[in-house]
Amino acid sequence: MKIEPVTLRGEFVRLEPLTIDHVAALSRVGLEPELWRWQPAPVAGTDEMRAYVLKALDDQRRGYSLPFVIVDRASEQIIGSTRYMDIATEHRRLEIGATWLTPLHQRTMANTEAKLLLLTHAFEALGAIRVVLKTDALNDPSRRAIERLGAVREGTFRKHLIANSGRVRDMVYYSILDTEWPAVRTRLQGLLQRAARSSPPADERGVLEKIDTVLLGDAAAAAIDPIVERVAATMSRDSRAIEAWEPLTLEVYGGRLPSQIRSSWVFILRAGVTTGAERHPNSHQRMMSWRGQGDFQVHDGQRWQSHFMVSDRRAPLEDRWISIPPNVWHQGIVSAEDWVVVSFHTVLAADLVEELPDASDPSNVRGRRYVEVEQG
Repeated sequence: MKIEPVTLRGEFVRLEPLTIDHVAALSRVGLEPELWRWQPAPVAGTDEMRAYVLKALDDQRRGYSLPFVIVDRASEQIIGSTRYMDIATEHRRLEIGATWLTPLHQRTMANTEAKLLLLTHAFEALGAIRVVLKTDALNDPSRRAIERLGAVREGTFRKHLIANSGRVRDMVYYSILDTEWPAVRTRLQGLLQRAARSSPPADERGVLEKIDTVLLGDAAAAAIDPIVERVAATMSRDSRAIEAWEPLTLEVYGGRLPSQIRSSWVFILRAGVTTGAERHPNSHQRMMSWRGQGDFQVHDGQRWQSHFMVSDRRAPLEDRWISIPPNVWHQGIVSAEDWVVVSFHTVLAADLVEELPDASDPSNVRGRRYVEVEQG
């Protein structure tokens, strides 16, 4: 294997060779304490970032590593760093590690594509037969991210490293072999294709991120959870009901929602049901999975397109939210437990119209206002 600096280009990110000139840009985005929680030594200021970069470049000169910065191609901003390390050319083996991304870009397409670029170059250009990934045994998000790639867990090296703080670290080791690479490559390409299909345009993503920030706060949970209990009680009074709902006053969000949001609702969809097609002719709907999970499908004019949603607050935005423009048919397919969602509309609650296909003639549509529907 001949290891030398190279630029790796993807659709969403670009990996460029790390240089000393990157210190300022890395310092602007890379001083969050949480980024360094599981690293051997924290980086808390520009001087420490400079030392971090100089150490990486020294390791590169010694042939131990090949470090990169991660560049977001949409904004052309540096959003993190990663590297090849523990390079053993005689054994055609290397490790991918020292990866960090800004909180905004964690659990997004950036990490998936960065790993795909590094793995592709390692196996297909460098001729590696084994790529190693490892993480602190206490770092659950990192372990999930590595396992999501399709890497094979090999075991835990107990008391393997000692951090600068003196903490003794157990490290979990994973690997991908050259014989496993074709299947892993297909898996990663599929993950990227799915993410690209479900990723909203930049302006719409900005709207969702603003609402998401509000909903992730403690105040929103304190206001929403009691309403969830009331809606659950409403649904329990009618065993035939497939869903129940209640509008929320926007005051519970403290005036922090985007200006186009005019109403908010809590819905509970009953476990195991398919809600059936509906659409809103007068409102753009944005919906977050609050508790439980399911497949919220939209119709593209030819077929139903699945959009699987989860309620894990650590999941990417695309896995927790869906944005549905006016007049788009949609339906929910619920898993084995009731699914709670929080919905936002661009019309007042009193004006929200739901349209349903006529059971006897699907070409006909009948409309109703949500507030006029009796529940329980």
